[in-house]
Amino acid sequence: MKLRIAELRQAANIQQQELAKMVFLSQSALSNIENNIKMPGLETAKRIAEVLNVKIDDLIKEKKGLV
Repeated sequence: MKLRIAELRQAANIQQQELAKMVFLSQSALSNIENNIKMPGLETAKRIAEVLNVKIDDLIKEKKGLV
């Protein structure tokens, strides 16, 4: 499952280090999540979605029309 966190973060004009601090992660932990090396826990995913002002589903949905 591919996450869209980096894409959504960039669209919100938030730096990776800034988002990491806002959701109580190290920058390296957020980088691992954004690069699909690690999956976030439910609470972390909720915090990320809240900061990015999106629904938690939006973190994991693929863009429509893409295979």
